[in-house]
Amino acid sequence: MVIQIRGTSGAGKSTLVQRLLREHGGECVEEPFPTADGGEVKLPVWRCEGDLCVVGRYANLSGVSRGLGGAVVEGAVGEAIVAHYGARHAHLVWENYRGSTELPDGAALERARQLGLVWATLDTPVEECLARIGRRRAERGANVGAPLNEAAIRAHHDEVAALGEVAAGSGIRCVSLAHEDAYAQLHALLVEGGLACSHAGH
Repeated sequence: MVIQIRGTSGAGKSTLVQRLLREHGGECVEEPFPTADGGEVKLPVWRCEGDLCVVGRYANLSGVSRGLGGAVVEGAVGEAIVAHYGARHAHLVWENYRGSTELPDGAALERARQLGLVWATLDTPVEECLARIGRRRAERGANVGAPLNEAAIRAHHDEVAALGEVAAGSGIRCVSLAHEDAYAQLHALLVEGGLACSHAGH
């Protein structure tokens, strides 16, 4: 099962994945990841109990995720992550922002179906997303310089929701995660997919 955590900035994707890592433990390693041009990049991968694999650099589990780094999540790399790690691990979880308004097609879509791709989208209201981003910027001292582009956040929020409907019609399983209870729902998805572990979601 491959679960892609989706939502606009401020929806709570990193917070959700960080909790998953805290609850399930794991070791983070830098693995070589093939790129479309024949090269490779080092990708941070967490290997957790029950053959659970989490892709992403979550160096400080009590703080803010550092994410994957710009070059890693652009273009078709999301599809490559699904194909590369989804075929090697029973359960793969990763969060996606930049590619969250892109729908795989052709061979990539067929691979996604075969690997059991689930789009799990946080239903966080856009006003709450904006409030979270504002708090985060204040904590980081990021209020100096370019102002927050609220229009872009609102547009992306709408695009993510709209594409979910298109994806469902294309054979991708789409699940809405209630932001107040997202972890329990995510854990239930993993257990449904066969994850065996001592921890129970709550």
